[in-house]
Amino acid sequence: MSVNSHTRASQKRSFATKSYERHLRASSASSETSLDLEDSVGSLNGLTITGSHEKQILKDVEIAQAHNDRVAVLIQRVRQTCLSKGSHGIQDLGIMFRHLDIDYNKRITFQELKDKLKDYGMSCSDIDLNILFCHLDKDGSGGIDFVELMEALRPPMKQCRIDVINEAFDIVDSGENGTIDMDEIRVVYAANARRHPKFISGEWTEEQTLRHFLDSLDTPGSPDGKVTRQEFMNYYAGVSVTVDDDCYFDMMMRSVYGLPAVSSRTKNAAKTAK
Repeated sequence: MSVNSHTRASQKRSFATKSYERHLRASSASSETSLDLEDSVGSLNGLTITGSHEKQILKDVEIAQAHNDRVAVLIQRVRQTCLSKGSHGIQDLGIMFRHLDIDYNKRITFQELKDKLKDYGMSCSDIDLNILFCHLDKDGSGGIDFVELMEALRPPMKQCRIDVINEAFDIVDSGENGTIDMDEIRVVYAANARRHPKFISGEWTEEQTLRHFLDSLDTPGSPDGKVTRQEFMNYYAGVSVTVDDDCYFDMMMRSVYGLPAVSSRTKNAAKTAK
């Protein structure tokens, strides 16, 4: 499929929404008798819905909802395919896409998406792939932003897990510049590095062990030595899938990064909020 085809397809994505708004504007200016499904006066967002437009509005809304539902199903299928290969499955898929990014523009074409998903063991019809691609190609340029793809595939997490991940990032980011580098990792992770099996065996030096850990947090296949908050969150979203218990996940993060323990009062408040 050509870039132009994808651009046209992308432009059609918001058809239902635009059509919906168009009909509302038309209905607000119309002098026709207003009817709803009960043959009574109906309104939506303060605008009157006329009988001549009502069916089309409902049809457009149904189309939009069906489209969104299908996108959600497709994203979940890709996510589950990745996670079936382990907590690093999404990162491994990212590495595959990174190897295609020869010019480092961080964009993925339709054919690249199709080929790599197939290589990764996921079969999908061209129609479904086109729906997924057009949804992710937000600017209609014919390419998917790599970071946005990884974020879309990131497994959902409870707020309590997101909070402790952000707390860990804030502790490590001592420079408060929004990124973590080797020097900052060394401060909080050196003790853990010295307990790594490959350091103990002498295969890796402490520097190599720290570099390996930093690279595992970084963008898959293209580490630049600096980890953003989003990259940090993406990594631990994959880890989160393998940990069922919220308290254990919280304890693990606090242990690794030396975070202060949560008081029993805070824990009880968190449970009450669930």
